Amino acid sequence: MSDASENAVVLAPDLSTQGDVFPSAAGDSGLLLLADLRDLHLAAARNSLYGEMLAQTARATRDERLLALASARHPWTPRQLRWTNTMIKKLCPRCSSGP
Repeated sequence: MSDASENAVVLAPDLSTQGDVFPSAAGDSGLLLLADLRDLHLAAARNSLYGEMLAQTARATRDERLLALASARHPWTPRQLRWTNTMIKKLCPRCSSGP
């Protein structure tokens, strides 16, 4: 199979597939935070992609209002991506090392 997710490194468990199981150990809170940061980073990446698609459509159709909208929101997504990436880099070593 060529599914890229098969080769992805799992940083934190996907709790949405585990039903009522909720980690109770103190160290698991760091993994939950990493999972939230991962989800936030992926959402920001999706937002960036949609914004680029919107901008390209606006250019192709010469829609100035749509291009203005796409241009106005553009600076925020790279900031979100940099912030989540920085937080993941800071927290990952702390969460992966033992108590």
